[in-house]
Amino acid sequence: MLVELRINQLGLVDELVLPVASGLTILTGETGAGKSMIAGAMALLTGQAVPKDLVRGGEELAWVEGVFDLSARRRTCARLRKCGVTLGADGMLVTRREIRRNGRNRVVINGMLSSLALLQQIGAALLSVQSQDQQRELSRPAFVRDLLDEMLECADLRGAVRDAHAAWRALDADLESRRQEVAAGREQLDIWRYQRDELATASLDVDEEPGLDESIVVKRHAAELQESAAAALQALTGGEIDAQGLLGRALRALSAAEGKSARLDGALGQLREAEAAAAEAAVAIERFLDAIDLDPGGLDELEDRKALYCELRRKYRRDVPDLLEYLRLLTERIARQESSTDDLSALATRRDDAAHAVAGAALELRRRRIAGAGGVSRLAEEVIRPLALPDLELQFSVSPRRAAEGGLDVDGELCDVRADGADEVDLFVRPNPGERSGKVAEIVSGGERSRI
Repeated sequence: MLVELRINQLGLVDELVLPVASGLTILTGETGAGKSMIAGAMALLTGQAVPKDLVRGGEELAWVEGVFDLSARRRTCARLRKCGVTLGADGMLVTRREIRRNGRNRVVINGMLSSLALLQQIGAALLSVQSQDQQRELSRPAFVRDLLDEMLECADLRGAVRDAHAAWRALDADLESRRQEVAAGREQLDIWRYQRDELATASLDVDEEPGLDESIVVKRHAAELQESAAAALQALTGGEIDAQGLLGRALRALSAAEGKSARLDGALGQLREAEAAAAEAAVAIERFLDAIDLDPGGLDELEDRKALYCELRRKYRRDVPDLLEYLRLLTERIARQESSTDDLSALATRRDDAAHAVAGAALELRRRRIAGAGGVSRLAEEVIRPLALPDLELQFSVSPRRAAEGGLDVDGELCDVRADGADEVDLFVRPNPGERSGKVAEIVSGGERSRI
């Protein structure tokens, strides 16, 4: 509870320290005495907006401070801790709001700089400022619905409806997005197929193109290369005195002196390497001669193949590895597009199942509301009738929130289903016998509404 209110340089108030005892405290005074200023100061501690020109004339800063003793309010303490507010062992809480003439605000909670959002969050748990003209919550259907659900402890059903509604809306949005994607994809499908066929027919290989350049050069100079290779092979292996024979003779000569001179041993090693290299070169030349094709017709095929690589790189603005990756993506897109009808049908079934689930959850919540509304009304009447409304009658009306289009079938009626269910909840009141019953906002006076 509030145990002390401190006001400084706020409106007409220079400085005020107001102790608040337990029980009922009544502030009286003539018009203009400052009663509303005290009520306004408490409203500031709940995070309400700051009226203009609230800072006392001639001053730059005004502040309001509230001291609360929460030692006996465990639920409130738990709620504050959940919001991140640290309380002392004695359960005391001090909130302070500073207002500057330039419009800037500062919030301090238990000595720590905080935010207006946090003050608004915890303010509702600390203070409830009501007046004849300001307390209009009962005129809002959403508040009445939330009030009834809270009194009936419907948090479990509200949570089930909220989760089912979120799942249904997500699937519905996904289905719509996929339908648009499929529609756009149909326009692109012919292009994708053409590109896929073109790239697939090309049979590209990342290792092929570099070898094409050499193959083209060899093909263009095949006769010259064949003549050079044959002459080289003849010099290596084909004569009475060839390179391999001479190397063998030199090796045999030096082998007799092996181990007697380090320098000759080094030369002997070099000769052995040269003999092995000559043998490998001879094998490579023989293979080249076996593979060389003197037919000039093959040159055109190689040049056409090279031109295909160049054309595809230019056309798609991609290197060969990227072209192969693009071919993979095209194949996936086409497969997904071609199977889109089945996918959409399956997704639509899931969406419909989710719609059925949220409609079922909303119906269960409606039944809980209807079953418990009378009991809540009777409890409220017992509390309010002693406030000079002895014949007051209250009734919570729970009715389907009908939808013109796009709704869901809830118990045979097309309803606008939201995260809070599928119902309109109104509070009807009859203040006195003989009067008609109507909504709070329509028939009761300001004073009656404040008491209710």
